[in-house]
Amino acid sequence: IDLRLLVGMERREYSLETPMVFCRVHERMICLIVDVVEDVVSVPRSGMQPASRLYAMSDRMIGVCRLAQGLVMIFDPEKLVPDTALEVADQVGGVGE
Repeated sequence: IDLRLLVGMERREYSLETPMVFCRVHERMICLIVDVVEDVVSVPRSGMQPASRLYAMSDRMIGVCRLAQGLVMIFDPEKLVPDTALEVADQVGGVGE
């Protein structure tokens, strides 16, 4: 599932180097196509701040945290990926266990 499309951005062409993030959404393992993966870190709940309503997608966010690299928005995959995207992926064989 292309994350760019979920957040209203223009689609990019895919290649063998296209980064992907695997996660569980609505009890299914899915793959999110992303622009870049810089690092994977554990963030303690105490380091999270609620997402400000000033962010356009705050209703789909778990919160915001400050890391050494800067401010990072943490999205909730359950809220970010709509059921319709999963249904379409099922129809074309893109989602499975």
